[in-house]
Amino acid sequence: MIDLQAYEFGRRDLVLSASLAVFLAVCINFAIAVFELGDTEVAGRNPGAINSIIYTIVPFVWLVLFAGMGAAIALLRGKSTLGRKAALPAIGLLVNCTLYPVYTIGFSSMDMGLAGNFLTAVLSALAVGIAWPISRLAALLLAPVAIWVCIASIGLVAVMTERSF
Repeated sequence: MIDLQAYEFGRRDLVLSASLAVFLAVCINFAIAVFELGDTEVAGRNPGAINSIIYTIVPFVWLVLFAGMGAAIALLRGKSTLGRKAALPAIGLLVNCTLYPVYTIGFSSMDMGLAGNFLTAVLSALAVGIAWPISRLAALLLAPVAIWVCIASIGLVAVMTERSF
């Protein structure tokens, strides 16, 4: 079991940081729904069984991923000055994920989506690599972002090439 008392920040900061990140994800999901962002033509194609599941769970997966990023940021910031500096790539990853709907032109550009997935995977790997020596738990909380965008990228390429996945 992980002793959170060993960290300078305490449980309250961890919960607050994760909760704020989840609130941010909820706001993004709400904006996507209200402004009807996304390529309905792509969603209407026969994407295959796995892609159909991916389309359904995307908003919920991002809630969990944002919670992990928020918690990782709190864990890193609760460490020494070195930990606070190590939190910067994780904060950059969170900002990148927040802006994803913007720089993919409301999800309307599959090419930009694929480029965005690549950028997100690289930023996630960078954040994990920097966090690992400071807090392995923080690094493990950041790693699922790279895994998820790699799975999503495979699905996106399948849709782009009109194959099922």
